[in-house]
This record gives sequence, structure tokens and C-alpha cells, in this order.
Amino acid sequence: MWWFKAIAAASGLMLLAGCGFQPLYAERSQPVEVSAEMARIAVAPIADRAGQQLQNLLAERLNSAARTGPAEYVLQVSLTEEETELLTARDATATRSRIAVRASYILLRDGLELDRQVIENAGTYNWVQSNQFSTVIAARDARSRALQQIAEEIRIRLGLYFLRQAEQQQQQPSS
Repeated sequence: MWWFKAIAAASGLMLLAGCGFQPLYAERSQPVEVSAEMARIAVAPIADRAGQQLQNLLAERLNSAARTGPAEYVLQVSLTEEETELLTARDATATRSRIAVRASYILLRDGLELDRQVIENAGTYNWVQSNQFSTVIAARDARSRALQQIAEEIRIRLGLYFLRQAEQQQQQPSS
């Protein structure tokens, strides 16, 4: 039976290789410095406390501390948040809520728009009727989890953008 699992794994790898799958940060014959390009991004200030958290998460994920010179790109992000009650008890009090966070970002270089995306993520939390502090902390944690996912998604999308740009430049004939 072990041979069946080995055959299934080998065929899965062949399918991935056939579809052109390649890891974003893999080494290539002509190096594409995706990480170096992302380190050249300055994250513009984002309004409110959640925006400040997202700005810090993005700066960390984009490794802007590794930047040696001035930033070449500016990332502008705007956040919106919506909270909805998911479950209610018989006495019409909320027992579970959802915080949906939506981030719209624009990547700029010399004032020109290079990329624009919208990302949404949500977190849920339980209401604790007997302890309001617990509810506040649970809401804060749900928001924080959503922001972490958004920051990671922005990092991935920016990496793909820079990878595609590098591939397009490599495909263009040099004059």
C-alpha cells in the first residue's frame, strides 16, 4: 500500500511541474530580487489605530529596515471596517460578532500608479455578557488577526507584482 502513496505523490509533483508552478521566492537562473524591491517600499501613514497596526505589520513584512537608501515606491493604504452581529440570544443581546476589514492599496513610483488592489478579511469573536473587558479584548484580537492576514496578503500580492514585472523585462528584447 505504501507504493500507492508514493505513486500518488510523484504524479502530484509532475502535475505541479507541468502547470508552470514555481515558488515565489525560489532561486532562478536570472535572479529576480523580489525581496530587495519590496524593501524599497515606504508605507504611507494609515489613519486610525488599526491603520497604525497595519502600517507596522507591512513595514515588518516588507523588510523596510533593510532599505539602505531612499524609498523608490510608496504604498498608500486606506482601511474600512464593518462590525455585524452574527448571533443573538433570546433576550436580543448579541452573543457573536464579526469584524470585516477592507484594505485598498495603491503602489506608486514617482507619482505614477503601478498597482491597485482591494483585500478583505474578517475575524469573529464571542460576547461575554458577564465581563465587558473580555468582549473588548476579543474584538481587538479579532481585528488584529484580520489585519495580520491583510498584511500578509498585501506582501504576497506585491511580491507577485514585482515577479511579473521582472519576467516581462526579461522577455523584452534588448536593443
